[in-house]
Amino acid sequence: MKVAAVSHSCVVDVNQQLFFELSQRPNLDVLVIAPRVWRSSLLGKVRFRALPGLNCKVHNLTPTLAGHNALHFYRGYAKVLEAFQPDILHIDEEPWSLAAWQFTRLKAQLGTRSLIYTKQNIFRQYPFPFSALQSWVLEHTDIVAATNSEGAQVLRRKGFKGPIKVIPFAFDAPLFVPAPSVKLRRALGLSGPVVGYMGRLTPGKGVGLLINAFAEVVREPNGEPPSLLIVGSGPKEEALRRRATERGVEEAVVFVPAVPHTEAARYLNCMDVLVLPSRTTPGWKEQFGRVLVEALACEVPVIGSDSGEIPNIIRTTGGGLVFREGDVADLTLKLRQMLDDWDTAQDMAREGRREVLARYTYEAIADQYLEAYEEALSVPQRG
Repeated sequence: MKVAAVSHSCVVDVNQQLFFELSQRPNLDVLVIAPRVWRSSLLGKVRFRALPGLNCKVHNLTPTLAGHNALHFYRGYAKVLEAFQPDILHIDEEPWSLAAWQFTRLKAQLGTRSLIYTKQNIFRQYPFPFSALQSWVLEHTDIVAATNSEGAQVLRRKGFKGPIKVIPFAFDAPLFVPAPSVKLRRALGLSGPVVGYMGRLTPGKGVGLLINAFAEVVREPNGEPPSLLIVGSGPKEEALRRRATERGVEEAVVFVPAVPHTEAARYLNCMDVLVLPSRTTPGWKEQFGRVLVEALACEVPVIGSDSGEIPNIIRTTGGGLVFREGDVADLTLKLRQMLDDWDTAQDMAREGRREVLARYTYEAIADQYLEAYEEALSVPQRG
């Protein structure tokens, strides 16, 4: 089977890992089409860098409007695909994007099948021309892979009648393992049980709610008072520091700027419980919450709100507790429950690690993509 994947996110090496895993499979020939350069709102100008050991074919193109997820497009891609003659076009772009429309248009000429991957889990009415692009792409797509179950429901509301596979994000299992953290805890000034958060410091992440709940736990600790470790950067950082001061817990809260992906496990291993307190906004809902999976892989139990896909991950893995989003009293209750019953928390953590290693590794997710490719080849071609 020959698979051609187009993905602007593959300009970054860590995002190539799925295709690295697929390329290891016998009788699977993989080509990745990725930008030479991309302009990221977080990282600035990013040049393509291949993942060490990546042994599949790679073709770099220079996109016009690089940095615009919906508007960027390519030149010269048709010749690349005509030479490769794929059986499957794996389009890692949202269906309302110009790039998705470009590659879907070509599939009929090539006589190939297409898979599109979508993360969107909120139903939105897009303006013209994006609404027209989306309708046309979905009409001509053979199978869709959605990050989460809500994303699958959104696709049905949009009128997609083909098969849908719910395929979550994968995580880098060799990086996220339990490890001693005494030295780093000491260096950070952490004491007592450590409650943690890792991620962007933006309004939708709900970190202010976590500080409020933490302050309630500190007010009436059962044993040694806990610390709160917040790892991440973003526009809400100063407001969150003020919140900690206003609640009288500034000395117990440690802020660490965002760390590289390769360093994340060191900080997760400092935590006794990780909290993901995301809040749904009109334009955003937690699409997956990969940090939950990474924490569980480190045998750190988790607490998450019931926003988006968070409760599904926690309940599927058995690795923690769910609270009502935006409810500080419920989060306070769940924090106390976790910290006061450490034996149960550790049982959750061990079960969570077993489950994420079975469900969310790149090897496991690659298996699901192979099944999706085979299904796309077995059904009548759409469009």
